[in-house]
Amino acid sequence: MAKILFTVTPWRDGTELLELRRDLYSRSNDVENDNRERAVNKALAWRARKYEMPLALDSTIDLVDAMIQDDRNKLPHNALRLLYAAAISRFVTGFADSQAGLSRNRPQPMEEAATSLDFPVGLLETRHCIVHRHLPTLGHLKRAAQDSLDWLWAWYWIHLDILVSEAHVDPTIHSMDSREAAQKLQAILKMYVRNRKAELKSKAQSKSGKSNSPPSSHAVEAAIEECFALPQPLPSTFKLVAEQLIGQQSIIPSDKKLGSTMQGAYLIWTPLLLKFISRQAPFLNLLVNQLQSFLSRPPSPMLAISEDPKREAMCEWLLHILTSNDWRSSRSKVLHRSLLDDVMSQCFLEPSFWNLKLAEEILRNEPMRKVYGAELSDSWDEILKAAKEDQEGDEDVDMDVDVTHESQEVQTVDSDTHQVAAGERKECVAEKSRGIRKAVGMWKRRPIGEVPVGWEDDE
Repeated sequence: MAKILFTVTPWRDGTELLELRRDLYSRSNDVENDNRERAVNKALAWRARKYEMPLALDSTIDLVDAMIQDDRNKLPHNALRLLYAAAISRFVTGFADSQAGLSRNRPQPMEEAATSLDFPVGLLETRHCIVHRHLPTLGHLKRAAQDSLDWLWAWYWIHLDILVSEAHVDPTIHSMDSREAAQKLQAILKMYVRNRKAELKSKAQSKSGKSNSPPSSHAVEAAIEECFALPQPLPSTFKLVAEQLIGQQSIIPSDKKLGSTMQGAYLIWTPLLLKFISRQAPFLNLLVNQLQSFLSRPPSPMLAISEDPKREAMCEWLLHILTSNDWRSSRSKVLHRSLLDDVMSQCFLEPSFWNLKLAEEILRNEPMRKVYGAELSDSWDEILKAAKEDQEGDEDVDMDVDVTHESQEVQTVDSDTHQVAAGERKECVAEKSRGIRKAVGMWKRRPIGEVPVGWEDDE
């Protein structure tokens, strides 16, 4: 008879573990009553009872705890960076080392060990920078922490439903392939745009509504229900929506030109985005982060960054979200001051043309200045002024270098022209010297070391 092996777990049953998962991946607007903090405290109690816990659970606790401390806004900037860095390094190194430990027959690099885990390459690079190079910026570490939690959800947490009996299965149904889900979502959004345009057209013909879009519509409700019906966990669905709208540039008009209006895009997409945020408030933070990531992309060598209409459109979307009255109720669902701090910090951490333009427009907005207060707004103004001076200084240096090269080329051309003209007057060609060159003329071969004629030794 086979021996039955029992495993002692810190949690009572699968239901308690699934409840912990739900609380860890939830995000409340009230910092004092955050379900994540209760979940972290419970997991820390489990860690005290049992020394060894699943590595995925251990890593999730550290990452979520770092985010909670960030939301509380009580730690200094550098301490917060170190907290994020420690959580990310423990997570990446722990999984890579555990995978390498499965094959001890030869040394295995971390990159090779992480390949079998389908590990994001960006997290490996972030861990390398933390350990061997300069500590990444706080914004970079925040994005890496969120990517780590997304990977842990797909690699570990979503599979717990299979291990728990059907009576305790979590409502988050089994995940479908990400590519298939993206294609399905793309079809949903295309249908939404078609239906939304038809609604706006019928509304204009009937002249029964106002110019502003209604808070909800049949097209919005249908699209929302189809998106939430996708067999994906909610974090994955939100990430796919943001990638489709911003990464694939669906919220930008196809004929967008520099300086053209964005009112049509606002009429189409604002009701849908507001509905998403009313269902899940953290979607607003995800949306803003994706928009700022688009502004921070490397510029194209074929187009000046200040002449890029797509970046201008994303900048206008951010301004619309942060300053317009249509989004006021949605902004109240999150910590507006904290959201503004993150946006402004990212603008000055990566001071590109459009990031500084965004910061300048925010500081020009009187309601935004009231949120910050006069003293802090003046401080932001000083930082903006210094950042713009640095950017203009860099442009001047580049211009000086270009002008210097051009002036050197002009001087070379002038000197060549002068020499040719002088040579014509003397009926000979004067060749410009460019380093060591062989003299022109007939040479008589001589053995190496032979003294030329007329070079006698001194007596």
